[in-house]
Amino acid sequence: PTQAPPPPPPAPTQAPPPPPPPPPAYSFFHVEGKEQQMYGCSYYNREEAMAVVQLVKLLKEKAATQLLLQQQQQQDGTVSSPWNSTERIRIITFYQAQVVTLQQLLKQHGLSGVLVATVDSSQGCEADVVIVSFVRSNTNHN
Repeated sequence: PTQAPPPPPPAPTQAPPPPPPPPPAYSFFHVEGKEQQMYGCSYYNREEAMAVVQLVKLLKEKAATQLLLQQQQQQDGTVSSPWNSTERIRIITFYQAQVVTLQQLLKQHGLSGVLVATVDSSQGCEADVVIVSFVRSNTNHN
């Protein structure tokens, strides 16, 4: 009797694509701005503050999208802390005048819930996202 041919080898399975790389742990953004002194002592940089506001807006939009996805995935009804809670996001700067400038601009753009503080007052605090506003920008590089 004739033998049946052996079965063909199984088709190779494709491995799923690798996950996307995680975002960088930190990023720097160059902002063309001009430092100014408020009341002759503390410094602020309005252009840099506006760049921070734009970044916070983007983070809020991204958080809203992620919240919708989480709500669809979570069946147990648990809710994570709001996108603008102090453990999620905080803005720190070295100058009190920049704190005031940032708070005013954030309020004007409907983002007043975001914590803005000096570096000194934030010592020991943690957040998922920390935005640092350096403020100083001049042609003397000082």
